[in-house]
Amino acid sequence: MQLVLHEATRLEVTRIDEPDLTIAGDAGGEGFGPLQMFAASLALCTASVLHLHAHEVAKIGVADLSIEVRWRYGAGPKRVDRIETVIRWPSLPERRRGTLERVVAACTVHRTLEHPPELVTRVEV
Repeated sequence: MQLVLHEATRLEVTRIDEPDLTIAGDAGGEGFGPLQMFAASLALCTASVLHLHAHEVAKIGVADLSIEVRWRYGAGPKRVDRIETVIRWPSLPERRRGTLERVVAACTVHRTLEHPPELVTRVEV
């Protein structure tokens, strides 16, 4: 897989079939920070479930599959308040398009974002 940071708030996963992960791009010098890695985890999880479904269930290729994740920051408190995932798969057969959202929803990161976990922070000295 290839993970490319195009802008500070936009990244893309391509080459889903490749076994090794390549990370590229620095978005004008900002590079991969915690929020870029946060979005990357969603993109890579989505790519993984689609790859598995394509090979194990649908028996179709993923050579032209790409996944783009964009996010925006909110205020009060400062946080990510919107994440948009765009799946581009030109060769996906029309009959398979209906199941795409269901398959994507199986991504653990996707489910975690839909049902946020309890956050517990402890300071130990």
